[in-house]
Amino acid sequence: MKQRIGRHLSFVECRESMGMGQGGGLAQRATISESGKDVVAIAMGPGRRHITKPVCEITYALREEGIDTSVLVLNAGAGVPADAPDITHGQCMGLDPIEVERIQQFKVALVHLGNVRSHIIWKARLILRNVNIPTILVTQ
Repeated sequence: MKQRIGRHLSFVECRESMGMGQGGGLAQRATISESGKDVVAIAMGPGRRHITKPVCEITYALREEGIDTSVLVLNAGAGVPADAPDITHGQCMGLDPIEVERIQQFKVALVHLGNVRSHIIWKARLILRNVNIPTILVTQ
């Protein structure tokens, strides 16, 4: 990649709904910020276990390298999928058909799965079964 000096302009089509917090910084569930069709960074959703900072940092770094990176926050990213063993209570993770359709429009998906060890395998399995593009899985 050739080096650039000075300011760089990048257009990002904003989310469908307003963000949370001062200045609308944190994305809500079921939102997408589009910036080209190269890479989509997928976040499970804002919350205690699904912090948005890693996704923001990854997105920023990729954009700095000249890679158009969009961000999709899943509507139902918390919990585990319904077919996971030992599901007790709480939220059930899933993918909406519209989310699968949006993800399929990109060349590569980068998925941040959060930090709950027992959820990572089941979430990854659900996403990889439904998305038919090269996918990078990231955990913390």
